[in-house]
Amino acid sequence: MPLPVTHFLADHDGTLHVAAKSADWSEPRYVVNYFPTNRRTHEFCRFFEITPEQLRDTFTLRQVLPGSFEIVEVKGQRFAPNAKFPEINLAEYGKTKNTATGFEPVPVPKVKSGTRCEWESGRWRIIPPKGKVRIVEV
Repeated sequence: MPLPVTHFLADHDGTLHVAAKSADWSEPRYVVNYFPTNRRTHEFCRFFEITPEQLRDTFTLRQVLPGSFEIVEVKGQRFAPNAKFPEINLAEYGKTKNTATGFEPVPVPKVKSGTRCEWESGRWRIIPPKGKVRIVEV
């Protein structure tokens, strides 16, 4: 089963990027790939009256086509399906190559004493001393 991917906006060298975040298959970390758009971060942020540091937490994106995204939520406020926000397109749409890759740790789930946690295939495996093994999606 493929691992889920989440998308968010980010600034990289003054260019607005769409970041794709997914769990690493073999290590307990997220892999974040940054894909450039043709928009300048400063101009995009000025339109929404935010700073580049607020991009990640301000917008919820939905991929509509390869290399094309729409904003579906802004700062926790949902908008009507016909509300128009700037469409976010990658620089070369679905053919765009990532310009940077980053890593973020995946926290170990809190478990009772004696219970083990193992990273397997992009998910946590919770192994209690007795009972059934659980799989925790990240």
